[in-house]
Amino acid sequence: MVISPSGLKLWDTCGNKHPLSYPVPGSDKTHLPECSLIKQRVIPITMTSLTTILGLLPLIWAKDKPGGELLAPLAVVQFGGLVTATILNLLVIPATCKIFARFIAGADK
Repeated sequence: MVISPSGLKLWDTCGNKHPLSYPVPGSDKTHLPECSLIKQRVIPITMTSLTTILGLLPLIWAKDKPGGELLAPLAVVQFGGLVTATILNLLVIPATCKIFARFIAGADK
């Protein structure tokens, strides 16, 4: 088992069965419901990112205050990184997993 940065557990193919996998009717293969795993991660990722982003807003707005000339640029960088990471975790990584799952399923046939 490998834990990916997105929080999903990726199971290796050495015989380990994922606890949420279920058999495909008419086949000896099992199917992992990626969509349900991704849906489980949406709220924790969103809540964590949102609270941190909201906590950074006062630092971004305090450019003219003492210390703001140092903290505001750092907060802007962190803000941009959090927004980018959230978009990647919620949109790009699940879409990529789905594309590769279709590709791998097609190669198994």
